[in-house]
Amino acid sequence: MMSETNRPTNAVLQLYLFGIGGVGSELISQLGAQRGALLANEGVELQLAAVATSQWMRVDPNGLGFEGRDTQQNGSEPVNLDRLLAELERTSGPRVVIDATASNEVPALYERMLASGASVVTANKLGLAGPMASFERIARGRTFYETTAGAGLPVVDTLLSLVRTGDRVERIEGVFSGTLGFLFHELRRGTPLSDALETAQRRGYTEPDPNEDLSGSDVARKLLILARTAGHALEPEAIEVESLVPLRDSLESRFREATSRGETLCYLASFEHGRGRVGLASVDPSHPAASVTGTDNVFAFTTARYSDSPLVIRGSGAGTAVTAAGLFADILKAWRELS
Repeated sequence: MMSETNRPTNAVLQLYLFGIGGVGSELISQLGAQRGALLANEGVELQLAAVATSQWMRVDPNGLGFEGRDTQQNGSEPVNLDRLLAELERTSGPRVVIDATASNEVPALYERMLASGASVVTANKLGLAGPMASFERIARGRTFYETTAGAGLPVVDTLLSLVRTGDRVERIEGVFSGTLGFLFHELRRGTPLSDALETAQRRGYTEPDPNEDLSGSDVARKLLILARTAGHALEPEAIEVESLVPLRDSLESRFREATSRGETLCYLASFEHGRGRVGLASVDPSHPAASVTGTDNVFAFTTARYSDSPLVIRGSGAGTAVTAAGLFADILKAWRELS
């Protein structure tokens, strides 16, 4: 038991949350449930200073409470990002901005947020998958982006640990989309694609626009972010993307063909020799991607140290609960770095 003399000194951590959809609402619930434990064990009092959507916002430096979306919207005003950023810049003390949106508007403000002294925690891939120069400026700051790659899986942290300890990442490969993993699992079971996609949307597995999943753009951004994190200076054009949209009608026959060869059809991301590709691939049973089921992701890193057998990370890569938990974990990393 922690003695009174060793008990941490209480400090307030102000949170500015952008996006209060499925992931944002779940995050508020998780934060509220753990507030007491964090105060007792780490001496940090979480305070929700602002929430914002694309239409409305609420700001209160004294704290809004950790109730659900409907309660948060009570007393709201039309969203004004400039005013919200000005409030962030006026505030002193530890602050974390959380981006749980899929918009371009919020990532465009990251550099200003970081310049204000705040940390940025993001699940939004758009800001980190633009020009390389922008990635360098954002990633160099107090930016935590674990959930941009594998929801709650420790993928970015693992890559950073490898690089910081002098390893060289030579190949990155795997199934990076829990949504497409789920769709392909259902297709292997004989479920029509339209039915599988409807189920994925209902369960919150897809991006707000499902075409982002089917087009391969979401997977391409993940691969780009991971390759950059591993130390490779790449522009988005270095990733070749095969879209599933024009292939929808032929997917079932492609599955049958792969099965007849004793192989598994998957949507594979791969990076090697400075180039990346995301698209359909038929892999043999020994491949790490062959056994993916449900919403699982699998990430395989071949490095100078892990040369004979890749380092493999596998687990659920879609869903509001695991993504919110990944954001929560990054908030705690940001706090520990600040404190």
